Amino acid sequence: MFDNNREQRGSILLFSLVTLTILSTAAFVMASLILRETKLARTVDNALQTWYGAETGVERSLDVITEGRKTAATFSGTVTEVENMATSSAPYVMPNSGAEYYIDASKTTSTLNALTVALSEFPGVQIELYNPDSTFALMSAESMQVLWNDPQCGGSSRIEVTYQEFIGTSFGLADDTVRKDIYTCGVESPPVGWDCQATSNTPAPNTNYVVRVRGLDCTILGANIMFYDADNGAAGGGAEVGIPSQAFVTVVGSGLQTERSFSYRSKWLPSASGLGDFALFSASQIVK
Repeated sequence: MFDNNREQRGSILLFSLVTLTILSTAAFVMASLILRETKLARTVDNALQTWYGAETGVERSLDVITEGRKTAATFSGTVTEVENMATSSAPYVMPNSGAEYYIDASKTTSTLNALTVALSEFPGVQIELYNPDSTFALMSAESMQVLWNDPQCGGSSRIEVTYQEFIGTSFGLADDTVRKDIYTCGVESPPVGWDCQATSNTPAPNTNYVVRVRGLDCTILGANIMFYDADNGAAGGGAEVGIPSQAFVTVVGSGLQTERSFSYRSKWLPSASGLGDFALFSASQIVK
């Protein structure tokens, strides 16, 4: 005869094992989900701290630049002061927060070789092609090259370039040295990665300029502007000429798990008398 009690006990044991396995699996899954959500919450909180750290560094460095303008400090000295605000070896720690930030001195500069900008129809972008710390010093630019992409303009966009020369040996604008050129996409063959190229040989050596570049037919979202010390730009064998009037600052917000980098470009207001009406229409740009 079969032992029914033994068979029932075996069934109960098997059912208990299956139930225990299911409950253990469910508990493990729930614990994994809770742990993942906890880690995610910590990561989000840390990311916010790094955001606020980088944002604070941007605001403080902009304050230093603004104060430098107000007190007629030198441009290069003001940018050096920004570079010294905080370093990667000793980042600035925000009070009552775990957020930190530092200025990346290797990327922060007062002289850019190239400007990457958007060219709106109005007012466009303005470039002070002179040394704001020494307006009597003369620039060596002999050509300007503009590269831009044209997906939003149908392949036939035009740019307008206006040059205003001003006297380098005395304060004031030169009398008859305003020139305006218009360039159409497709006339020159651009390098790989660009839709359009325009090369201007208008700049004269040993001359200072205020240059305005704008899109004529639509807003051009991405353009690269460079100056060279020979005609025909890079194709003419020219070396890049730095633009010593643009502060470029990179701030890094850091935390336990993440980092966030903000970069911005800020113009230094012209110090040459008589340039105010021409020069002050382009706002500083912050790129995040």
